[in-house]
Amino acid sequence: MESNLENKLTQKMKSSMDARLGEVRQEMNEKITEVRNEVEMRVSQLKKSYANVAEGKDSAMVSNISKSIVIKMLPEKRGEPNDADATKNNVNALIRDGLRLRDIKVVSAKRKQNKNSKNPGVVTFTLETKEQKEKLIKEKSKLKSTEKYKRVYIEEEMSKEQLSADQNMRTILKETGIDRHYYVHNGNIRKRQTSDENVGRREHRRDDTRGRGSRGMRGGRH
Repeated sequence: MESNLENKLTQKMKSSMDARLGEVRQEMNEKITEVRNEVEMRVSQLKKSYANVAEGKDSAMVSNISKSIVIKMLPEKRGEPNDADATKNNVNALIRDGLRLRDIKVVSAKRKQNKNSKNPGVVTFTLETKEQKEKLIKEKSKLKSTEKYKRVYIEEEMSKEQLSADQNMRTILKETGIDRHYYVHNGNIRKRQTSDENVGRREHRRDDTRGRGSRGMRGGRH
């Protein structure tokens, strides 16, 4: 009889514990869903806010930047950085010999003098159309297979407003605690993956080392 009583008590306790564990599990799932929805909502709001800021107010400047590209580590030619024509010819040579493109027209090009480094100054140049820029960016991976241009970086130019928006977005993601799940890359908010959860930190460090007014990756990378 005692054995039956013990069995009943044991079964009752087990049932009670199972029920309680089920309640706890349900509460945890509900909390996780609530947090996930909150994160998704915040990211959605941040994306909308970021898009408005990144557009900028000066349409002429935005139009010009939409056709502009930045080159880093392009070896200097005689006459640079003071001779704009020499810089333009240097860029044309990269487009022709490095990217193997023939239908790209460089409207203007300028090299900044780099007084604090042995590296060549950054080159900014403007193309005739946005379509030409898109085509050039698409083909930039060809540079990695050339001996002459394999160390050259091709990047998209960004306005000061866009750079500021990028930095502000990183700060907001960090302060809201969702930088563990999202990061800013090339003007976009991206969700972290399990395999690259450190990408955001790497991108943040790389952005900190970039010169102002550009974004992008090395010529041979995407």
